[in-house]
Amino acid sequence: MARYASDANAYGISDRSGFRYRLGEMKKEWNGLLVGPDEYDPKHPQLTPAKAPMDPQALRDARPGRTEPTVLILLSPNPFFNAAVNSNVLTVRELTHERSTGDVVRFRNAQGFQGFTSAALNLSTGYTITVTNVNEYTITVTTPSPYFAVNPYDSVDTTGNVSTAISTGATGQDPQLTQFGIVVNGRVLAEINNDGSGSRGFTVRDALSYLKWNINTNEDADEVSYIETIMNPYMFANFATYTQYIRTSNIENSRGGGTSCSAGPVTLES
Repeated sequence: MARYASDANAYGISDRSGFRYRLGEMKKEWNGLLVGPDEYDPKHPQLTPAKAPMDPQALRDARPGRTEPTVLILLSPNPFFNAAVNSNVLTVRELTHERSTGDVVRFRNAQGFQGFTSAALNLSTGYTITVTNVNEYTITVTTPSPYFAVNPYDSVDTTGNVSTAISTGATGQDPQLTQFGIVVNGRVLAEINNDGSGSRGFTVRDALSYLKWNINTNEDADEVSYIETIMNPYMFANFATYTQYIRTSNIENSRGGGTSCSAGPVTLES
């Protein structure tokens, strides 16, 4: 390895002033300048300030509060319970539901039972509930099955007008004379297709439309909307008047709904 010669008798020229100094006495500054001992200028502290400590902003394994997304709750098999004959009030069993009276719950994939159709149980607008305990609440079904049906033994004239065609099927009731011929919201109650035909304001075609709705085959959105939002709610609001045409459970303490029924909000988050 190469060695440097002794600087005892050597001189050097200051990088700052140009003066000559003994090389052994010269000092090197922080910026690399070699200067005389009387010229030496130490580095000012402000040129290298201490690093300011940073305040921590993140937490390790943080668990912040959040709003849980709405989900469907799979109910136990046959969650609907009807305690009384000819009652449209159902008790729903949902374990530890944590719901409150006034909440709106929509059921999906419920199977019909004892006169309550799947269309009624799976009402798209849901039901306002009344909580009875931590595991159960009640709903008032506003669209049970069928309010009226076509009686094939009754006559229909050549213009399609109903004589006694709209009835409860086997009993031969004639509801159109009073109960179904009244005007509700500017429209004859039983005029489902709203075509204005028939001497009484509705025809057998309206009855057939209702039958299709009852078995989930009515694909006319306007008719379905009218049945579910106007006609059925009106009849249940006047239950005593239409009780002979409303088929609800005829067995006490009956359960139903199937094995894949779920409860949740009216609209699911995407």
